[in-house]
Amino acid sequence: MGHDVQIDLAEHHEGAQHDDHGHLAVACAPQRAGIDLVDAALEEEYVSDDQKKIAELLQKRHYSFEDADVSEQRKNYQFLLRRGFKSSDILHVMKQERQ
Repeated sequence: MGHDVQIDLAEHHEGAQHDDHGHLAVACAPQRAGIDLVDAALEEEYVSDDQKKIAELLQKRHYSFEDADVSEQRKNYQFLLRRGFKSSDILHVMKQERQ
């Protein structure tokens, strides 16, 4: 019932455009730009949270950033991958801590 009302209102709207399937075509470009900004801000917060968690897990595992050999680096890298962290985040934390 609600769907029919929406279609009737769209058909009566002056200048309403419909796609090939008869659905009302809506301009979403300005709204999309706002959504992209929100997504970018959330992604920054998400990344920083993941990187903090990675650093905490490495500390709990007594991972020494300065003294780790290649084998230990690889072992901890694989551990974090299995935990679901992104490779780029893991490498960023490992490189950042070495400096």
